[in-house]
Amino acid sequence: MFFTHTRFFIMSISGNFETRTAFHILLKFVKIIILLYNLFMNKKVKDTISFILLLIVVILVLWYKAPINGIKCRPENVSKIEVNYVNNIISITNTNDISFIIKSLNSISLNRSILKNSSIGYNIKIYTSNNNVLDDITIYSSEVASVGKFFYTDKNNMLPYNYLIKLYSNY
Repeated sequence: MFFTHTRFFIMSISGNFETRTAFHILLKFVKIIILLYNLFMNKKVKDTISFILLLIVVILVLWYKAPINGIKCRPENVSKIEVNYVNNIISITNTNDISFIIKSLNSISLNRSILKNSSIGYNIKIYTSNNNVLDDITIYSSEVASVGKFFYTDKNNMLPYNYLIKLYSNY
Protein backbone atom coordinates (compact mmCIF):
# COMPACT_ATOMS: atom_id res chain seq x y z
CA MET A 1 0.00 0.00 0.00
CA PHE A 2 2.80 2.41 0.94
CA PHE A 3 4.70 1.76 -2.26
CA THR A 4 1.57 2.30 -4.43
CA HIS A 5 1.04 5.74 -2.91
CA THR A 6 4.74 6.48 -3.23
CA ARG A 7 4.60 5.75 -6.96
CA PHE A 8 1.95 8.47 -7.35
CA PHE A 9 4.11 10.78 -5.27
CA ILE A 10 7.07 10.13 -7.57
CA MET A 11 5.01 11.11 -10.60
CA SER A 12 4.02 14.37 -8.90
CA ILE A 13 7.56 15.44 -8.01
CA SER A 14 8.42 18.66 -9.71
CA GLY A 15 11.80 18.46 -11.30
CA ASN A 16 13.56 16.80 -14.12
CA PHE A 17 13.50 13.19 -15.22
CA GLU A 18 16.81 12.43 -13.49
CA THR A 19 15.42 13.48 -10.10
CA ARG A 20 12.39 11.23 -10.49
CA THR A 21 14.56 8.35 -11.70
CA ALA A 22 17.06 8.71 -8.84
CA PHE A 23 14.23 8.80 -6.33
CA HIS A 24 12.64 5.76 -7.96
CA ILE A 25 15.93 3.83 -7.84
CA LEU A 26 16.38 4.77 -4.18
CA LEU A 27 12.85 3.59 -3.42
CA LYS A 28 13.50 0.25 -5.14
CA PHE A 29 16.72 -0.15 -3.18
CA VAL A 30 14.87 0.44 0.09
CA LYS A 31 12.23 -2.13 -0.96
CA ILE A 32 14.94 -4.72 -1.65
CA ILE A 33 16.64 -4.05 1.70
CA ILE A 34 13.34 -4.45 3.56
CA LEU A 35 12.56 -7.65 1.66
CA LEU A 36 16.01 -9.13 2.39
CA TYR A 37 15.73 -8.08 6.02
CA ASN A 38 12.41 -9.88 6.38
CA LEU A 39 13.52 -12.99 4.50
CA PHE A 40 16.90 -13.75 6.02
CA MET A 41 16.81 -12.40 9.52
CA ASN A 42 15.46 -14.40 12.42
CA LYS A 43 13.78 -12.71 15.36
CA LYS A 44 16.88 -12.61 17.56
CA VAL A 45 19.00 -10.92 14.88
CA LYS A 46 16.16 -8.49 14.05
CA ASP A 47 15.85 -7.55 17.72
CA THR A 48 19.62 -7.05 18.02
CA ILE A 49 19.80 -4.86 14.92
CA SER A 50 16.77 -2.87 16.07
CA PHE A 51 18.36 -2.33 19.49
CA ILE A 52 21.64 -1.18 17.95
CA LEU A 53 19.84 1.25 15.65
CA LEU A 54 17.81 2.60 18.56
CA LEU A 55 20.98 3.01 20.62
CA ILE A 56 22.65 4.93 17.78
CA VAL A 57 19.64 7.24 17.49
CA VAL A 58 19.63 7.88 21.26
CA ILE A 59 23.37 8.65 21.26
CA LEU A 60 22.97 11.06 18.33
CA VAL A 61 20.07 12.86 20.03
CA LEU A 62 22.03 13.21 23.27
CA TRP A 63 25.10 14.49 21.37
CA TYR A 64 22.92 16.98 19.51
CA LYS A 65 21.24 18.25 22.69
CA ALA A 66 24.40 18.46 24.83
CA PRO A 67 25.46 22.11 25.25
CA ILE A 68 28.96 23.47 24.79
CA ASN A 69 29.89 25.49 27.85
CA GLY A 70 32.32 28.26 26.98
CA ILE A 71 35.68 28.12 25.28
CA LYS A 72 37.62 27.28 28.45
CA CYS A 73 40.34 29.86 28.07
CA ARG A 74 41.93 32.33 30.47
CA PRO A 75 42.35 35.93 29.28
CA GLU A 76 45.97 36.07 30.42
CA ASN A 77 46.86 33.23 28.01
CA VAL A 78 45.63 35.22 24.99
CA SER A 79 48.06 37.46 23.13
CA LYS A 80 45.64 38.86 20.56
CA ILE A 81 42.25 38.38 19.00
CA GLU A 82 41.66 38.91 15.29
CA VAL A 83 38.16 39.79 14.21
CA ASN A 84 37.23 39.58 10.54
CA TYR A 85 34.08 41.24 9.28
CA VAL A 86 33.57 41.52 5.50
CA ASN A 87 37.32 41.08 4.88
CA ASN A 88 38.08 43.96 7.25
CA ILE A 89 40.39 42.48 9.88
CA ILE A 90 41.10 44.19 13.17
CA SER A 91 43.63 42.93 15.68
CA ILE A 92 42.67 43.39 19.32
CA THR A 93 45.61 43.58 21.72
CA ASN A 94 44.11 45.76 24.46
CA THR A 95 43.98 43.61 27.59
CA ASN A 96 40.62 45.04 28.70
CA ASP A 97 39.00 44.18 25.35
CA ILE A 98 40.59 40.73 25.33
CA SER A 99 39.47 40.10 28.90
CA PHE A 100 35.87 41.13 28.18
CA ILE A 101 35.61 39.02 25.00
CA ILE A 102 37.20 35.94 26.58
CA LYS A 103 35.10 36.20 29.75
CA SER A 104 31.90 36.50 27.70
CA LEU A 105 32.91 33.55 25.50
CA ASN A 106 33.68 31.53 28.64
CA SER A 107 30.21 32.24 30.06
CA ILE A 108 28.22 31.12 27.02
CA SER A 109 26.21 27.91 26.84
CA LEU A 110 25.75 26.95 23.20
CA ASN A 111 23.19 24.44 21.96
CA ARG A 112 23.37 22.97 18.47
CA SER A 113 20.80 24.42 16.15
CA ILE A 114 19.24 23.45 12.86
CA LEU A 115 19.06 27.15 12.06
CA LYS A 116 21.43 28.02 9.24
CA ASN A 117 22.20 31.68 9.16
CA SER A 118 23.48 32.88 5.82
CA SER A 119 24.17 36.41 6.98
CA ILE A 120 27.64 37.79 7.44
CA GLY A 121 29.16 37.39 10.88
CA TYR A 122 32.18 38.38 12.93
CA ASN A 123 34.85 35.69 12.59
CA ILE A 124 36.95 35.58 15.75
CA LYS A 125 40.38 33.95 15.91
CA ILE A 126 41.91 33.74 19.37
CA TYR A 127 45.71 33.50 19.50
CA THR A 128 47.66 32.23 22.48
CA SER A 129 50.94 33.77 23.62
CA ASN A 130 52.89 31.44 21.28
CA ASN A 131 50.72 32.45 18.26
CA ASN A 132 48.69 29.25 18.05
CA VAL A 133 45.06 29.70 17.03
CA LEU A 134 43.03 28.60 20.01
CA ASP A 135 39.52 28.95 18.62
CA ASP A 136 37.79 30.02 15.44
CA ILE A 137 34.24 31.18 16.10
CA THR A 138 31.84 33.15 13.91
CA ILE A 139 29.23 35.26 15.70
CA TYR A 140 26.12 36.23 13.71
CA SER A 141 24.06 37.87 16.45
CA SER A 142 23.88 38.00 20.23
CA GLU A 143 22.34 34.53 20.20
CA VAL A 144 23.64 32.71 17.07
CA ALA A 145 27.21 31.52 16.42
CA SER A 146 28.97 28.82 14.46
CA VAL A 147 31.94 26.71 15.42
CA GLY A 148 33.17 24.60 12.54
CA LYS A 149 30.27 23.38 10.43
CA PHE A 150 27.66 23.49 13.18
CA PHE A 151 25.44 26.39 14.13
CA TYR A 152 24.67 27.07 17.77
CA THR A 153 22.27 29.23 19.75
CA ASP A 154 23.13 30.81 23.07
CA LYS A 155 20.12 30.67 25.33
CA ASN A 156 21.56 33.37 27.60
CA ASN A 157 22.40 35.86 24.80
CA MET A 158 25.91 36.25 26.19
CA LEU A 159 27.76 36.34 22.87
CA PRO A 160 29.79 39.60 22.55
CA TYR A 161 28.03 40.67 19.33
CA ASN A 162 27.19 44.25 20.39
CA TYR A 163 30.66 44.69 21.86
CA LEU A 164 32.21 43.67 18.53
CA ILE A 165 30.03 46.21 16.72
CA LYS A 166 31.33 48.92 19.08
CA LEU A 167 34.93 47.81 18.53
CA TYR A 168 34.51 48.03 14.75
CA SER A 169 33.04 51.50 15.00
CA ASN A 170 36.10 52.63 17.05
CA TYR A 171 38.72 51.20 14.65
